Amino acid sequence: MAQPRPTTPAAAAIRAIPGNDESPVAVADICRVAGLGGDSTAAGALLVSFLNVFGVLEVRHDAGRELVRAATPNAALFLRSLARYLESEHTILDNWGRNGTADPPYDEEQVLSGTQFLYVMERRRLRLDPAAETIRSAAVSQIVVNRIGHGRERQFLLLYDDGSRQYQLPGGHGRRGDGSPREVAVRELQEELPGFVLDTATDRLTELGTVDVAQVSRTNGAATNYRITFFHLRSTRADLAAGPNASWVPESLVLSGDGEFEGRTINVTGLRMLNSVLADGIKELGPSVQASGQQNWLVTTARARPLEFWGLAVGILGLVLAVVVPLLM
Repeated sequence: MAQPRPTTPAAAAIRAIPGNDESPVAVADICRVAGLGGDSTAAGALLVSFLNVFGVLEVRHDAGRELVRAATPNAALFLRSLARYLESEHTILDNWGRNGTADPPYDEEQVLSGTQFLYVMERRRLRLDPAAETIRSAAVSQIVVNRIGHGRERQFLLLYDDGSRQYQLPGGHGRRGDGSPREVAVRELQEELPGFVLDTATDRLTELGTVDVAQVSRTNGAATNYRITFFHLRSTRADLAAGPNASWVPESLVLSGDGEFEGRTINVTGLRMLNSVLADGIKELGPSVQASGQQNWLVTTARARPLEFWGLAVGILGLVLAVVVPLLM
């Protein structure tokens, strides 16, 4: 039978915390008994602050003393388990080097994976305090690529990212060696669209604006402030080659909220924020390209800007009538 490892001072202190059905004990006394250094006040404050993060303590104050005990029977069991982990020198969480998170339900391996646990913890922190400070920042460029699809429905090109397990706009983070956000956008387009090379004779990137989005990263689990600079691609190309991870998603679904497309999450929060601050909104952007089978300029324009198109058509008809009718009289 293996011999138990010696109890550490931290484990001894946690073991000394009374259960919820026992009388509370002064924190300073717990620390002195456990041998947590000469300054029991400082050690006790550190211990209580740490355990309070887990919500497992009931804390009282009496005659200038801080008294504690387990908050509930289950909290007492958690404290006992935590003490055992400290004594065994095993870790509760692992796989800190693995990127990628998932939505519930979770299996045991997922929920005890460091990045996944951080993701759940950070999401809760932002839900409890929407104005909470993020712990990471990132500069991102994203590109709006849209077209008029069949049935006159506007569509956006979204790419499914295996790391974050969600659909998002083409684009990505700036890298070392990248220059401006525009250069990042060009590089990302050329990396993400098969065979695409930006040609200034046929393609134009227009900067639309920049927004700040606080979100929990689906890659590393950290609450991140994303500073997203948006660009709109306009091209005279008939269409764009899209890889197997790309889909043309209806505008109604994209702008209505973070829903799902083909059973997978869509993350376009930044685009919806941009839509709210643009003077004319995203809907007024002309199509980046024409959908296959809809390459007629008149048809595309009529579908993209119907009011302007028919106003122009009526004006031209009126002009023609004004010239032709007098000649026939």
